[in-house]
Amino acid sequence: MKSVIKDIKWASEFSQSFYHCKYKDFFGAFVHIIDRVQDDKYLQDHLAYFTKEMRLVAYRQYLEAYKSVTLEKMA
Repeated sequence: MKSVIKDIKWASEFSQSFYHCKYKDFFGAFVHIIDRVQDDKYLQDHLAYFTKEMRLVAYRQYLEAYKSVTLEKMA
């Protein structure tokens, strides 16, 4: 990723927003990354897998903070 981050317009925002847990910015940049992958003749066959996995990773990271919330701790 570091080797192409300056070549791909939205790659920096995509990775930085994921790292800093800014999910609105992440999914905004993700749309542009999807368009870029869709235009690549080698990667377009893997687009569905890539989008599914990236969404799952982001959702998993987002929900990790709520893992420790239980009814006992809330009561």
